[in-house]
This record gives sequence, C-alpha cells and structure tokens, in this order.
Amino acid sequence: MEFGLLIAFLAGVLVFMDAKRIGLKGSEPFTWGGAVFLLLIIALPAYLIKRPSYKNKFSPSNDKIADIERLAALKDKGILTEEEFLNQKKILLGSV
Repeated sequence: MEFGLLIAFLAGVLVFMDAKRIGLKGSEPFTWGGAVFLLLIIALPAYLIKRPSYKNKFSPSNDKIADIERLAALKDKGILTEEEFLNQKKILLGSV
C-alpha cells in the first residue's frame, strides 16, 4: 500500500514539475499534479495525451523559415516597415 502511494506521489510531483517546465501557468500545474496523485490510472494518461498541445502552445518556434515568412506577410500587409522586417530577420538569423 505504501509503495503504491509513493509511486502516485512521485508521479504527481513529476507531472507538476513537467507542467511548470513547459509553461503552464496559475493552478494548472498543481491541478494536473494533484489529479495524477489522486487518480493515477486516469489522470496520468489524460495528461500525457494533452501534453503535446500544451507544449506546442507555449514553445517558441524552431522553424526559422516559417518565422521569416510570417514576418514577410506582416510587412506585405503594412504592419511592419521594411526596416522593422530586416531587423527582425537579422535577429532570427542571428539565433540560428
């Protein structure tokens, strides 16, 4: 019995830390961690299924070409000036 509680507790803590690491804010990390602790067999698979959508939502893009294309679209719409576009492009290319 104690071993099962220890596993559930550790799983809850790991989910809490992972949720904080990928950028969840407010009570969401605590909610997921607590749910995994209390309902390990249901909440852990639910978190693992939902996790990729959180990770994509909070992770910066690693696709520099797509980022530059988005900047170009903003420039074409008149939202960015040519100078702003070139500065942002230089920043993106400098971080490659």
